[in-house]
Amino acid sequence: MHTDRVAINRRHGGILVAHGLLAALVVVAMIWISSLDAGPLSILPMLVLLVGQIFQLSYHSFVYGSRIAISEPLTIDGRGFAMNTAAGRMEVPWEAVTGVEVRRRLWNRFLVLRLHPAAQPGSPGVQTDLSARYWTRMQRYGGPMLGAVGIRESYDQIRQAVSYFSRGRVPVG
Repeated sequence: MHTDRVAINRRHGGILVAHGLLAALVVVAMIWISSLDAGPLSILPMLVLLVGQIFQLSYHSFVYGSRIAISEPLTIDGRGFAMNTAAGRMEVPWEAVTGVEVRRRLWNRFLVLRLHPAAQPGSPGVQTDLSARYWTRMQRYGGPMLGAVGIRESYDQIRQAVSYFSRGRVPVG
């Protein structure tokens, strides 16, 4: 699978522009309020809003940068799958995969590669540089997830590839 950079730019560009404009608007409001000589505490609410906007800009910039930096988020072959995430890389054999399904959360769709509960870093065939804490959280949500936005291949193509390369051993839903 490959990253669709245009789709990622479309998805995150609007969010970054909106938060940038809101931050600029808050700065203008702070300047206007301070020109009214209303006292130093009068700009405190705007300062809180500005800190929130800076946090949002930082977070969304990190997410955007980490998504755009991954050129191949998922590789499927006869041994298993390899997934690159912002937190690291994992390689998992088909024996540790219990199923593949598409889940919906609100308006988003995610491809979930369900892993056997015994599949942990250091298990036979499992290679990863993810932290144990991240792995535990990922397992709690059912396994590694891949969002539909930002990938060139469709979920149907991915499910067909899983079925083909796993030789039907992995249930595909």
